[in-house]
Amino acid sequence: MSRSGEGRFEEIARKARRVQESVERVRGVAAGEGVRIEVAADGRIIDLRLTEPGLAQAISRRHEQALARACASAAELRREVVSDPAIARALRTLLESAPIAAENSVCEPPTDAHESNPYALPVNVRRRYGLG
Repeated sequence: MSRSGEGRFEEIARKARRVQESVERVRGVAAGEGVRIEVAADGRIIDLRLTEPGLAQAISRRHEQALARACASAAELRREVVSDPAIARALRTLLESAPIAAENSVCEPPTDAHESNPYALPVNVRRRYGLG
């Protein structure tokens, strides 16, 4: 690859990182019917407030199931792109200069062996409802 091509990849990587960092700060909040939930743009539950604490466990289980299904579907869609050798090479080059996608994927396996779904309920929410 030419030097100007490498420079363009670096520019794209910087832009992608800046946008990704901005997206990571995005939050959505919805409240009603005894539930208030705050989520990140990638679907992680940031905060959850319930009038019936027993609902937290059911929500956590269903969120885990839905997330697994969504991740499996996303992985299947990505296979089409990454199976093309030219695209795979370009992605590797881009990720080596700015490894944002691999570090921030909601579909990555948990890093803590005791945590089955780090995206469902944050520790403070689980403690609030006695979920561990």
